[in-house]
Amino acid sequence: MSAEFHREIEQEVSTALEHGKLVLTIGGDHSVSYGAIRAYAQKYSELSVLHIDAHADLRIAYEGFHHS
Repeated sequence: MSAEFHREIEQEVSTALEHGKLVLTIGGDHSVSYGAIRAYAQKYSELSVLHIDAHADLRIAYEGFHHS
């Protein structure tokens, strides 16, 4: 289900970018931004991401979810 969610977000953001829009994602889970970042990276090859978080999240996965 998460792969489908990421694909849908990526498609929506890609469409917005094609129309000259800027997209900002805000969410309580780290995976919220994943699809948007993929869409931006496709359009802008020199993309940099600044990620600010309250803690390091250094584990490989959380409850089996690798994008958390």
